[in-house]
Amino acid sequence: MKCSSSISAISASLFSILFATSLHAQESELAALASWIAIDAPTGHEHLATEAIQDEYAGWDRDSYGNLTKVVGGGEPRRVVACALDSYSYAVSQITDEGYLRLHRIGRGSSHPL
Repeated sequence: MKCSSSISAISASLFSILFATSLHAQESELAALASWIAIDAPTGHEHLATEAIQDEYAGWDRDSYGNLTKVVGGGEPRRVVACALDSYSYAVSQITDEGYLRLHRIGRGSSHPL
């Protein structure tokens, strides 16, 4: 009985240490993600987002198309994470006699990315 409770106590201690470390890492990753989402980069001005990310975080490379890439670690299997950097943008195309605005979306991106 003592052995079982000792193993449980050790397991609980290890779990709490690992969980706390993992939780801290998750919080910093979430903070980074939140800061990226907050960048205002309308379609055609994605460079605003890429410049902000490169200024804040080391190790990102920009290719000739303006895409950011970063290689982390090595080995197999390889994984790719991709996302759009621009935000939805609209332009006023008409103001009706009633005072309503007619908008059209800027850019060619799908309104249903998934």
